[in-house]
Amino acid sequence: VVAGDGPERAALARAAARGATLTLLAELTREALRALYAAADLFLLPSQSESFGIAALEARAAGVPVVGRAASGLADFVRDGVDGVLAPDAASFAAEVHDLARDAARRAALAEASRAEPPCAFDWSAVVARHEAVYRALVGGHPVD
Repeated sequence: VVAGDGPERAALARAAARGATLTLLAELTREALRALYAAADLFLLPSQSESFGIAALEARAAGVPVVGRAASGLADFVRDGVDGVLAPDAASFAAEVHDLARDAARRAALAEASRAEPPCAFDWSAVVARHEAVYRALVGGHPVD
């Protein structure tokens, strides 16, 4: 299931027309996106030059195990082998997705760990507090913690 829009949508639509098991959704409301995450087994982000990955963070915060690339920004909030998987290359990514699709117990363990310890450092209250500390330091001339 792919939600949203982007430059690869036409290629995905062609793959779906050729018989790929793929559902393309339009841009979703926040409520619909939450429901999609709640129903998901995995969140896949194969891009290798992802600087952060806000959609992956949203999935991770919702307790969905994330599968991504090790050299991406996902390493900031995905613990490889604990609450998600960070693959070193495209072949490893594909192999991990294949293995996870067949291993319900491993998917469940990753999901449980993801739900048990959400990425709190990226919670809005924590982010706002860090930004406010930086602004106070700039105004007061004091170093940031």
